[in-house]
Amino acid sequence: KICRARTFTVNDYIPKDKNGNELNLDLTLAEINQDEITFFHPRSGANPMDEGRLKAQKALQDIHAHMSSLASSVANTLKNYRDALRKLLTEPDKKKHLLDNAQINIVFAHLEDIVTSCKDFCQPLATQLNTWPVSLDELFRKHMDVINLYNGYLNNFKQAMTILEENRKNNKAFDDFLTGIQKSTGSKLRLEDFLTLPTQKIVTMAGLVDELVNSLGPQHPDFMTLKEFSARINPLVNSAITLKRIFDTRAKANFIEANVQNLPKGLELADDKGDRGFYRDGILD
Repeated sequence: KICRARTFTVNDYIPKDKNGNELNLDLTLAEINQDEITFFHPRSGANPMDEGRLKAQKALQDIHAHMSSLASSVANTLKNYRDALRKLLTEPDKKKHLLDNAQINIVFAHLEDIVTSCKDFCQPLATQLNTWPVSLDELFRKHMDVINLYNGYLNNFKQAMTILEENRKNNKAFDDFLTGIQKSTGSKLRLEDFLTLPTQKIVTMAGLVDELVNSLGPQHPDFMTLKEFSARINPLVNSAITLKRIFDTRAKANFIEANVQNLPKGLELADDKGDRGFYRDGILD
C-alpha cells in the first residue's frame, strides 16, 4: 500500500498493480486507485539529475582526496630530503655529500608552491563535498593560474632528474645519503619516485575534472568555468605521461647498469619492481 506520510515523485518510482503490471505513469497520484497498488519500487536510472549529482559529488571527493594526498606526500618529501640537504650545507665537513644550493633549488623547484596551492584548493572544497547544489566558480577560477605552476614543474622535471642521476652515479656518498634517508623513513620509494608524484596527479586531476564537467552538464551555472579549467589542464597531460615514461625507462636502465656488471652470464635478474629479464650476453636492446 502507499504510505500517505511519505513523499515521493511518480517519475522516480514504478507503480504496479497486485498482478505485477506496470501502471500508466501519466496518471497523477490522485487518479490512481490506491487499493489496486501493491508496491512501488525504484526505477533504474529514472532520475538523471540525481545520477549526475552522485557522479559529480564522487568526482569532487576524489579530487579532494588526490589533492590532499599530493600535498601531504610533497610536504614530507621536502621535509625529509630538501631540508636535510640544506641543513648539511652548514656543515663544511660533509659538503662532499651534498648538492650545492643552486642544485637543491632546481631539484625541488615549484614543490613548495604546489603544496600551498593544494591546501588552498582543498580547504574550501571540503565545505562543498556534502552540500548541493555546489558552488565551484570562485574556487576553480582562483585555482586557474595554478596550472601555470604545474607547467613550470613539468618544464623543470628533466633537469631535476638529471642532477640526481648524475650525482648518484658520480658521488657514492651522496647516493648513500639519499638511501639512508629512504631507509630511515621506511619507504620503498626513492626521492626520484616522490618527485614524480605531481606528474601522476596532473593526469588524475584532468580526468576527474572532465568527469565533473560531464556529470554536472551545461545546465549547471559553473559549467563554463569548469570547462575552461579542463581545457587548460588537459594539454599538460601528454607532457606528464611522457616525462613519467622517460623517468621509468631511465630508472630501469640505471638499475640494470648498476647490477648487471658482475652478473654471471645466463643468470636471471629481477629489478626492484619485480620485472624480470634474462641476460645471456650482456644488456639486450
